Amino acid sequence: MRIVHHSSEPEFFTHCYSCNKRIKSIDAFADLDSTAFVYYCHTCAWNKQYPPGTEVILTNDFGLSEKTRTRSIAWDLGDGTPVVKVAGRTGGYFLQRIRPVDES
Repeated sequence: MRIVHHSSEPEFFTHCYSCNKRIKSIDAFADLDSTAFVYYCHTCAWNKQYPPGTEVILTNDFGLSEKTRTRSIAWDLGDGTPVVKVAGRTGGYFLQRIRPVDES
């Protein structure tokens, strides 16, 4: 599966194919292997590509990078922030501070 960040001009609204969450096209991720226009929100795109146990590089609050593994699927907080649990930490960690080791 090849899911990439989709950016579109002009910007429009669409819905996540998995969870039906309303998203802006500029925030959507497109499935390149699909024959139809299929878009995913950040959380669903992450979950489709990276299962729990994926080795990741986490950037901590001090800007330092450390290698760890995910312990859960990603989910959205009440304000829409996508987070995932990682080994050695409590609670969810912001997805924008995590990247898979194979993409480092």
